[in-house]
Amino acid sequence: MSYDAKRFADDLDKVLVELKELLVSKNEKYGDSVLNPTTFICKLSPRERIKVRMEDKLSRMTRGVDSDDEDARLDLLGYLILERIAINREAYQRECERILTSGTPLEQAILMANSFKNMQKTGTEQAIDPQQWLPGVSKEITTNVPDWDNKTQPFREVDQIQ
Repeated sequence: MSYDAKRFADDLDKVLVELKELLVSKNEKYGDSVLNPTTFICKLSPRERIKVRMEDKLSRMTRGVDSDDEDARLDLLGYLILERIAINREAYQRECERILTSGTPLEQAILMANSFKNMQKTGTEQAIDPQQWLPGVSKEITTNVPDWDNKTQPFREVDQIQ
């Protein structure tokens, strides 16, 4: 039997589409409860919560409690993808915090510009609150944002030249 790259790619696409539909459906049904949970008692991070859910799912599978093994396997794959999303969001948050606290004026200006673009995409027209345009960045950092007017002075001079 020879390797068929096209068949593999097609099979992979089918599984990924199925998994995406499952995750989007559950996200619509339950809200963003895995990645942005409403917490009252448990203060675990989204990644830790995902691990707990995976443990519970594996435990039910090994005890034969889950009625449909196929759905349980899809759920596990979904949790692994959600964990990857959580990892990416944490990395983005760390990078935003780094830029806000010690980034160059150019990095900070680019971050601000991207944040404003995201606000426009989502239709946000409220007064700018760093907690809105940089979700997840700690309050201490966003309340101590550098003085943008002094930091962007070189950019105004470039604008006047053009």
